Amino acid sequence: MTAALALALAGLSLLDSTSFGTLLIPVWLLLTPGRLRTGQIFTYLATVALFYSRAA
Repeated sequence: MTAALALALAGLSLLDSTSFGTLLIPVWLLLTPGRLRTGQIFTYLATVALFYSRAA
């Protein structure tokens, strides 16, 4: 892996980590009133994992 590729991947991962789907949705799921809805959190994580595995 070249340094330019590593830098590009680091920049893209930083951009991805600040997107709505990866930043605000988990916070919203955790801060909703009532008990912690683990089913919704696992569904979100499974969806993200599925899309990341398809993109690779």
